[in-house]
Amino acid sequence: PVNTYLAPPEDAGPGWMPPYATVPLVIYPDEERSAARIDVGEETRVLRVGEWSDWVPVRFTLVPHLVTAHGIVRLYLKELTPHLRLYVSPVNADPVNPDIALSDPPEACEELAARIGRYYTQGMAEETQADRYGVFDTAEFLRQARIVLEERKRMLDVEIERFRRLGGFTFFYFSTTDLCAHMLFKYMDPGHPLYDPEGARKYGGEVARIYREMDALLGKVLRSVPEDTLVIAMSDHGFRSYRRQLSVNTWLFENGYLNVVDPSRQGEFSDYRNVDWDRTRAYGVGFVGISVNQYGREFRGTVNPGAESEALKRRIIRGLEELTDPKNGKRVVAKVYRREEIYHGPEMEKAPDLILGFNLGYGCSDDSVKGGVPRVLLKDTDDAWSGSHMMDPRFVPGILFANRKFRLANPKLYDLPVSILAEFGITPAGMRGKRIW
Repeated sequence: PVNTYLAPPEDAGPGWMPPYATVPLVIYPDEERSAARIDVGEETRVLRVGEWSDWVPVRFTLVPHLVTAHGIVRLYLKELTPHLRLYVSPVNADPVNPDIALSDPPEACEELAARIGRYYTQGMAEETQADRYGVFDTAEFLRQARIVLEERKRMLDVEIERFRRLGGFTFFYFSTTDLCAHMLFKYMDPGHPLYDPEGARKYGGEVARIYREMDALLGKVLRSVPEDTLVIAMSDHGFRSYRRQLSVNTWLFENGYLNVVDPSRQGEFSDYRNVDWDRTRAYGVGFVGISVNQYGREFRGTVNPGAESEALKRRIIRGLEELTDPKNGKRVVAKVYRREEIYHGPEMEKAPDLILGFNLGYGCSDDSVKGGVPRVLLKDTDDAWSGSHMMDPRFVPGILFANRKFRLANPKLYDLPVSILAEFGITPAGMRGKRIW
């Protein structure tokens, strides 16, 4: 962690940043036994090659004798020869000694740790970045994902017991289906740029196997709760192969809607740092959004609200819906939605003005998502992140199962909150949605 308790030195410039707090890491390799002793701060672990450690607590001194930051890491000894390669997971907040709020009520995270031991607290526990950047191979990624899944199973046991005791409402999320589909779709789609027949033979059935495991867990839940319990299994989206990437900001630049400060350095910057806002009329937002650089709303807006803004949106919609991929002649964007078609309520003004419904196999490039303006408009996906759901929702519908008959033929995601609240006799005012059951 950055040690924010340190004051800048007297000669510090305007860009001074506090240094990171650290703990020492010492490795004693034993090539003869294909193992190593690893000292992390005050903790010691001995690992064989290919072995993961348990959670290792790490304590970062911020102010000597006064302030300590508590974290946990897992160690993976990947290789001893010809190179020593030790992987250390991201530092997770320690649920046994939480320095930040991890749960509500605050003591719940510690109570769970007392039941099942320490557990992942980072947002996406499956370490997809290690796979994307070649630190893990697919087998190693799946082993790490298995650690996460086994941890979640232990959590589920605790929550089933709590529900049997207290009743009420329980929500439980398994991330394994999502993250593994993101990383393994290249083995399921012969048309994906990274498809590998040997990899497909080894890993092409992994996603289906994970879903069978989820099905067994659902069976466990059904057997464990009282017979009159409403049990729902759902996902908010499906998955398809992610073959091609469009840079939305580059399309806006090439069509005169976005301008850059220095064209000779196009593609070098992220975070919109090369965007000339005084000559920009629209810009990409996140994975599927475009916002008008509207006067009076954006910091340096150039487009008047009303007729001028609406005319600009119409031109962008028409242009993107007509865009075809020169590689295969397919339309890149199936439909561009106005935010009013999708959202409602007092927070709608915070949404992008336009939402892109990408065609099958397409999505927005990472560089554009990060506020860059790459030189390449369309490119193949060359990343292990090969499955996606950032497409028009008609192509990636989620699933909804329940142990009670439906009365709605085609339920929507926004029907679920209304339906769940109705189970408790609550009819919320102003919420979109109908009762499913």
